[in-house]
Amino acid sequence: MGAGLTALVTVPIVGIAAAALVSANNVQKAYAIIIAGTGATGSKLQGLESQFDNLASTVPNSFTDTATVLTTVNNKLSQGGYNITQISQDILNVSRMTGESASS
Repeated sequence: MGAGLTALVTVPIVGIAAAALVSANNVQKAYAIIIAGTGATGSKLQGLESQFDNLASTVPNSFTDTATVLTTVNNKLSQGGYNITQISQDILNVSRMTGESASS
C-alpha cells in the first residue's frame, strides 16, 4: 500500500512543486531582462513587473519573449503616454500569427 500511495500522491506533488519552481525561476529571469533593459528601479520597476505579470497571463509566448518585447516597447514609447502593455500584447500576438520572432 505504501508504494501505491507514493505513486498516486507523492510523485504528482513533487512534480507540481518542480514545475512551480521552474516557473518562478523563469519569472525571475524575465524580471532580470526588464531590469537590464530598462534600468528601472523602485516604483517604476514594480510597475513594469506588474505589467509583465498581466501581459504574461494573457499571451502564450515565453516569459523571455514577453519581457523582451515589454522592455523594448517601454524604452521606445513609455514617454508618449501609450499603453505599452496593449502594444506589447499586439506585437506578441502578431509574431505568433506570422511565425516571426517578437523579440528580434
